[in-house]
Amino acid sequence: EVDIKWFRAKGDGISDDYIAAQNASSCANSVDVTDGIYNLSQQVSMIVPKSFVGNGPKSEFVAQPGFSGSVFRVAPSTGSDPKGWTISNFKVTNNGDATNVFLLDVASAGKYLSKITISKIISTTQVSNYFVELINSIPNIDGLFTSVFSDNWSYGGYCLDNAGDSLYLERNTTTGAGVGYYVNQLGTAANITIRDGNCTSAGGALNMVQGANLTFENMQVECPYTFTGVNNAAISIARPSGGVIFNTKIINNNINTQGNPLYCIYLKNAVQTKIEGNELYCNPSTGAHIYLDTGASGTIIGNNKYYSSVTGTEIDPIIVNNGAGTVGVWSDATLTLEGWANQNTNNEHPAGYFKDS
Repeated sequence: EVDIKWFRAKGDGISDDYIAAQNASSCANSVDVTDGIYNLSQQVSMIVPKSFVGNGPKSEFVAQPGFSGSVFRVAPSTGSDPKGWTISNFKVTNNGDATNVFLLDVASAGKYLSKITISKIISTTQVSNYFVELINSIPNIDGLFTSVFSDNWSYGGYCLDNAGDSLYLERNTTTGAGVGYYVNQLGTAANITIRDGNCTSAGGALNMVQGANLTFENMQVECPYTFTGVNNAAISIARPSGGVIFNTKIINNNINTQGNPLYCIYLKNAVQTKIEGNELYCNPSTGAHIYLDTGASGTIIGNNKYYSSVTGTEIDPIIVNNGAGTVGVWSDATLTLEGWANQNTNNEHPAGYFKDS
């Protein structure tokens, strides 16, 4: 393990520490980003470090005015084995014109990235594109696999374009412009989990255009007045043209449109989508809780709760169903059990039933 200051980084908030940060990011050791404010005049390319870890908000990188590109570009050299990197526990401030905080550049190296962990990063100012952007121009060959993004707080969301298998995004907070999570998986990829986070991004929480086995779970979603998302929905699961999206689970979320997008959830060309256990808020005079468009088939709409975003009170579900083959929509009904008898006593929990022989 080496200290970034061994590479002559000052961390005084005055000096330009770009060269020191670049040299540290190019070494094959684990880098300890000790306390300091490290000004960056240029993009830092992370090539081979096993880990690049700070000391929380006390370790801060600042993109200076006139800055161009992403603050950090994560890309392996062609001769390296890019497995098991950890980038964690520091703060990033954009005082310039940074496009992303992290650019995962699979395209330039022409090979995969796997087992990347980006966690506990605080990004306090808006960038023009994303907090994390994946660039992959070699679809169906290689991509980003088995990686974790967790416990980050960011202005700007996650752009996973041509992503691979088994990505986990947990306990993240996203806000600011753009969509919280853009997902386009490789044709053979599956298994992306987004859960236990908070999203108030102006572009909506989720825009999924291709993929299989995505789970969106236990998220708090609110849509600000400046909503700019697609399909007028807080969550859009929609294949624009050709093919379908398979096996998406939208479960146990609180999704409030705040009357800005029309729909909490929008489906198009999506097969086997499960919508269960959510609390959904829409404007009942203009919108809908769930909109099933053409090509939405095998949809299961389970036991959700439906509210007005205007009054906050529970209302009857508003579901627009133009889909094909909706499997079922949960509705409460009077319980009728032919041939069953109540076997409840004062000392037991209410209403147990058994079949009378």
